[in-house]
Amino acid sequence: MGDYMTITNPAQRSPAQEILFQMRDVKSPQSTCFVCTEQMDPTRLKGGQPLKERIARLACTHILCGECALNWININAQPPCPICRAEIKHVTQFSFNGEGELKRVGELDVVVLKKLELEQAQQQELNQAQRELDQVISIPEVRRLMDQAQKALDQAQEALNQVKVLTLAEQHAKEALAQARDELAKVQERTPEAETLIQQAEEAQAQARDELKQAQAAQAPNVPALIVLAQEAVERVKAAATAATQAREAAATRGARDAQEAQERAARTWDRDEPVRLGLARQQRENAMVAVAGVTFLIFYIALIRAAVKMQNARYARLKLNKPSFPITKYVVFA
Repeated sequence: MGDYMTITNPAQRSPAQEILFQMRDVKSPQSTCFVCTEQMDPTRLKGGQPLKERIARLACTHILCGECALNWININAQPPCPICRAEIKHVTQFSFNGEGELKRVGELDVVVLKKLELEQAQQQELNQAQRELDQVISIPEVRRLMDQAQKALDQAQEALNQVKVLTLAEQHAKEALAQARDELAKVQERTPEAETLIQQAEEAQAQARDELKQAQAAQAPNVPALIVLAQEAVERVKAAATAATQAREAAATRGARDAQEAQERAARTWDRDEPVRLGLARQQRENAMVAVAGVTFLIFYIALIRAAVKMQNARYARLKLNKPSFPITKYVVFA
């Protein structure tokens, strides 16, 4: 065990012998860890075992205990040597055997390790961004909202069609009422004609009486014939007067009755449809409001989705741009 202490040329010593030499060099011993300040000399035992099971030799030839070396590398993005501040590019670890000798157990390339850590962190962030993007873009939710908006639009369209039907019924009622008014006006137009016929019949009757009186006064030979003719004329005039009166009364009665029935039908139709019309109009307004609210919410939700997608795409592109170009590989740190 003491042979390596007599070798003066460091090149002739193995890495393990060099570590032991550094620990026991009387000029500049490195038997304590610079980080934890605990003994690393295998001759210092605790419970029959070395205080430190593993020793790490940095690229700058400084030595630390294995645990502190790993912790130092993990907490620094670009770890420098805690002693000389030189960049730590690789670390060689040794383990003590039962005879107090060192055995090489593994080597760690710190640069590759940090690249792997960066790659894993960026990959985790990419995965998180993708999960957030998947949560934002919920296709079933968008479809459900679109279906709700379509149903609201269909209800609004149905209410609009019902309003159109009521409007058409109202138009028919107005037309029936107008027709009844026209018939009443026609009856009222016929009434003066009937009164004119009656007046003419009365005038004819008066004229016939005058002629009869004149014939009786003259005592003409043809008085009986004139009397008969006069009586016939009077009867005809009476018949005409009676017919005109009956026609006037019938026309007036029929026209008034038709007009009254038309007005009553129009009024009944209007009164009967009034609650339905008001209810449908109210339902139509509510459906229209629901449709507008649904469409507005859908537009707002789609705009929100687009903004989230745009933000996530920008984040994804930024992460992808900063992604290291070397491939991910499994790296065995220590055996």
